[in-house]
Amino acid sequence: MNKKDLQDVSQLREWAFKPKDITFGTLKSLERVRIGQLSSHRYTSRINTCLAASHVLSDVTLYQKEQVECVQWYPADTGLFATCSQDKCIKIWDPNRMRPVDQFKFGCNVLHHHMSPVATKHSLLSASGETGEIILCDLRTGSSTHRIVAHAERVQLTQWSPRNQHILVSGGKDQAVKMWDVRSAKACLMALDMQDNSVLEKKHAKKRLKKTPVAHRSRITSLCFTSDGLWLLTFSYDGDLKLWNSSTGENMNVFYGETYTDLKRTMRIAVSSYTYPDLVFVPSKSRIVTYNVLSGDLVNVLEGHFSTVYGVLFNPVSMNVYSYSGDRNFITWTPNQLFNNDLSDEEEEELPTVNQQQQTTRTRVTQDTWSSDED
Repeated sequence: MNKKDLQDVSQLREWAFKPKDITFGTLKSLERVRIGQLSSHRYTSRINTCLAASHVLSDVTLYQKEQVECVQWYPADTGLFATCSQDKCIKIWDPNRMRPVDQFKFGCNVLHHHMSPVATKHSLLSASGETGEIILCDLRTGSSTHRIVAHAERVQLTQWSPRNQHILVSGGKDQAVKMWDVRSAKACLMALDMQDNSVLEKKHAKKRLKKTPVAHRSRITSLCFTSDGLWLLTFSYDGDLKLWNSSTGENMNVFYGETYTDLKRTMRIAVSSYTYPDLVFVPSKSRIVTYNVLSGDLVNVLEGHFSTVYGVLFNPVSMNVYSYSGDRNFITWTPNQLFNNDLSDEEEEELPTVNQQQQTTRTRVTQDTWSSDED
């Protein structure tokens, strides 16, 4: 029994599994795929989930000497990347020459920045300002297009939706999480409320919105969409992880167990891609805890750092997880096992669904509301 038995699943060719790791249940499920009894997509996604839930410490560890606030590759290619730090500017770098080719200067410290992973009609970069503003910068023109007064205190971080290129979410020190449409004259679409599940800004609800709803009891330190953009995960300084419906703002009330953090600064959580179910990797002091996104079940605990973990990244191609921490180590975590049992059709889990009313709400809150003289 060797890897040639699994040629129908191309991803497995790159992983160095030993014969003992390839179980009878794995091959039995693969045979069901070959004869058409089981969806190949579902089989592959379940394998990906099992791999993502079984990471172990690898022998690849890098020592880092310096640290900046945020780094991101340009989503379309590796032709440039952006960095921000406490020098009140965002720099755009050419990786071939390792020199900055452009920069945006601001009158305040920049805590975080993000570029949309799916944008085709704009090239905006969102910057989180210490003064409570979201600053939108256009990479094509090299100018700051406009600023959004977003929060009562500093904006901790922003995140573009992977489902809609014009939707932006921000989290602040004021414990609020807000959703914005950058095309809209009245940009704020929604403020997440941990008490009332969802609050939409409407013309006849101004009195109710005089006090901005809060999503957590402490400052927001991390935001992350699932890969399909249907769900939003938020994390706060008090260690509280919440799951929200990105269409309606409904709090799904999923309990993820106790997670600890001593970071007031922005940190990075990661969600797996092409897996069923999705998994979320959350730094918890010097450990990384892995949860089932929809059920909240604890799946795995990764231990290898000696200090507070600052962030986690997930690679959907290799299924590796990468982490960096205050001990200045950059660690690679590799998948370790496949699932042991045959995958049956009856094993399908009940997932929260987006009903017709929620779909209508999505259309309403994401449509272009700019007016023109021609109208």
